[in-house]
Amino acid sequence: MADVNLLTEDELEYIEIIVNPWAFPVNYNGEYHYRSGSTKQQLRGNELTNFLISKTGLTWDAATITDISVDDLDKESFDIFRREALRSGKMTKEDLDISNREFLEKLDLMEDGKLKRAGALCFYRKAEKVISGFYVKTGKFEGSDLLYQDEVNGSLLIIADRVIDLIYLKYLKAAISYHKETRVETYPFARDAVREAVFNALIHCNWADNIPIKIRIEEDAMYISNNSMCPLVGQQKH
Repeated sequence: MADVNLLTEDELEYIEIIVNPWAFPVNYNGEYHYRSGSTKQQLRGNELTNFLISKTGLTWDAATITDISVDDLDKESFDIFRREALRSGKMTKEDLDISNREFLEKLDLMEDGKLKRAGALCFYRKAEKVISGFYVKTGKFEGSDLLYQDEVNGSLLIIADRVIDLIYLKYLKAAISYHKETRVETYPFARDAVREAVFNALIHCNWADNIPIKIRIEEDAMYISNNSMCPLVGQQKH
């Protein structure tokens, strides 16, 4: 029941109706609507999905899935995580010397014995079965012409491990110089900067929209974009 109050201002009476927000989404004839400015719009597709999930206090990647189990996950993806966690010093060998199931539970990637969607994306080799746009597309351009391109598929850990090597081995040319007898290769973009940009794009991508990350590489510029952040642009210093 809404509260209705009769109020007075400047000797004029008006009615105040107080409607408190409900904890759960409320539909009208099976449809969900929201107000934007002076217009009313209907929620559909991914917008509706994200709205319903947010109202339950969950996020898209925290939802559990039933068709993929821990046994279906990829050993190489776990190996990559353990290797990098140990190399960075963020985890010790003792921390990592546990089963994959215990590992996922400690990372809060399971709930009630079920794998969360984030866990599947991180460690399932066929992650495109979870969300079809889960990959990185890289292209080499000369002006508006596409010279060649590649797709990097797999789990999030595999994609992150391989896409940087692909860029530097196939898409960028190093300038050769010598310091005394030592050969020095200088790439047009600093590897650490490219790694940071690519990893940011992977981490902050709205994968629920089924749109892959795109990397456009030109002679003196690199553009990295995903579906939830502004394009990241790098330009070579001359």
